[in-house]
Amino acid sequence: LLPLLLLALLVPAAACASGSSPSQAAAEKKQLAAAVPDQVVLVEIDKRQLTGADLKKYLALFKDSEAALPAAAPEREKLVNHLIDRVLLLEAARRDGYFKIDELKKHGSLSPGEHETIVLRAYLTDKISRPATPDQAAVEAFRRQHPDLDRKAAREKLIRQNQLELFRRLMTQLRKEHRITIHHDTLAGLPAG
Repeated sequence: LLPLLLLALLVPAAACASGSSPSQAAAEKKQLAAAVPDQVVLVEIDKRQLTGADLKKYLALFKDSEAALPAAAPEREKLVNHLIDRVLLLEAARRDGYFKIDELKKHGSLSPGEHETIVLRAYLTDKISRPATPDQAAVEAFRRQHPDLDRKAAREKLIRQNQLELFRRLMTQLRKEHRITIHHDTLAGLPAG
């Protein structure tokens, strides 16, 4: 259940040009990374700046995918908003002590991205997945509203709906706690992947 939320949060919404082979896509992604200036400020969260370097680190999390900076402005906005969500969630997880969880001690050496992924998974499990799990009465009430669904499908659909609603509420709350400025002109001026 949680992987769907993590995918929505972590995986960039666009990929390299269609028709590219995996090796071509990797080469295009490397070209993109070289073309985006590290120092360019894309977003400000309170007084913290997210730069081209932060965007590159975010894209690098998906080294096995063909993720790159999309050409179209709406997709770029979506990508940057996922990055903002990730930063806000990691900050909330740090504030709530998730960077000291026992799960992290089980692993020898972790890259920063792996460390953060484990923290995010634990945080989102506690804040989204567990609370989204309905009891039997809620599943049966949902089935009465959707008689075409069997018990398993109704439960899964209700869980997904609950997760999305809880995630929206959490992100709305976290975004309200911060002043976020996206530099739209700078973002639009970046080279496309």
